[in-house]
Amino acid sequence: MAGLFRLQVFSFIPSWGSMMAEQQQDPGAVTQPAESHSDMGDSSLPGPGRFYCGLIERPTRVFDPGVSAERVRLINLFGNKWVSGTVLRYYFFDRNTDGQNVLLSDGTSEWRSWVGAEEQKAVVRRGFEAWKTVGIGIEFQEVSEREEAEIRIGFMRGDGAWSWLGRDILEHGPNERTMNFGWDLTRCVVPPRCSADDWV
Repeated sequence: MAGLFRLQVFSFIPSWGSMMAEQQQDPGAVTQPAESHSDMGDSSLPGPGRFYCGLIERPTRVFDPGVSAERVRLINLFGNKWVSGTVLRYYFFDRNTDGQNVLLSDGTSEWRSWVGAEEQKAVVRRGFEAWKTVGIGIEFQEVSEREEAEIRIGFMRGDGAWSWLGRDILEHGPNERTMNFGWDLTRCVVPPRCSADDWV
């Protein structure tokens, strides 16, 4: 099974390694702190020093009683991995209508865009390029149409940073994010040790 890969998209970017860990944020949550997007500034960041991303929890898959325990184990282990040689296409949301209304904790709502600035997209592109060099058998290609992409990337501040895992992204339609970056990717990750490498 060496030709199968289950990629957590956030692990694509080597210098983001210190950012990845155990924060579990529900991307479907609609309640946010009672602050306007224009006033958020660094308040949308998860705290000083380190940044964390989360995987979306999936319900346990239920199998027919006739399926053997060994087969269940193998399906759960390999079921959402990519086959070696797969080309994964990624897309950045780019329309004024890409986003969602968020219910704030003070009872008001606010529109939050999924569209990222060009400098944010550039960091992600460099991450995909860096991951290609690892030689895991997966290729990445940017596309301009969301319908062509398996990986659809948003930059909604205040929504945390999260990603669907492996082939789970195929279960979501073209107008849904499969990955979100909830903070400024151009910031240095660990200020005391900042160098050019910290920006990928």
